[in-house]
Amino acid sequence: MEVLTFHIRDLSGHRRIQGIGDYVSASVCRDCATKRLDEVRNPYRKPKILQLLMVPVIVLGMILITSFGKYGAFFISTGVLFVAGGLLYLAGSFRTAAKRKAEFDSYRETEALEKAGWDLLCDRLPKKAGENNITYIPINPQTMRRKNGDLMILYNLLPENAVEIHRILHRDFTGQGVRKETEENHE
Repeated sequence: MEVLTFHIRDLSGHRRIQGIGDYVSASVCRDCATKRLDEVRNPYRKPKILQLLMVPVIVLGMILITSFGKYGAFFISTGVLFVAGGLLYLAGSFRTAAKRKAEFDSYRETEALEKAGWDLLCDRLPKKAGENNITYIPINPQTMRRKNGDLMILYNLLPENAVEIHRILHRDFTGQGVRKETEENHE
């Protein structure tokens, strides 16, 4: 299920307007989910492109500090910023990868595979519709057991939308996450 969020920024501050979108039917094959699970559990085996790009940034920063530092503080400070920025990005990405690995390692194998499939699916689905951000809510037995407040926190929903989504889920879907056939579904 999609939830569209439009952010309004004006002089009075920041507000969000949310609308409940359509049902989205998508799937991920078991091999793809297994591959994603392996990537999450072994994050350092294959570095990402941005991580590789940080190495030249750090090297450029070191060159600015060592070779051009004698020409003024501008080169030294720029070099320090390049090195610090590259190292901070790498440290943050490794910390995030370690946190995700620990999270996926805490699940049983079937749950971890399901979470990896959902993670892959969310990466492949569009995240924007015009200026609206799109949030996807899985329709499965776990989601069906959640309360309004849980939905609101997990998916960053406004309170009235959490209530409406909870109502829609329990109206249109059985406890097994299978869609009930209703008249509106055939239109």
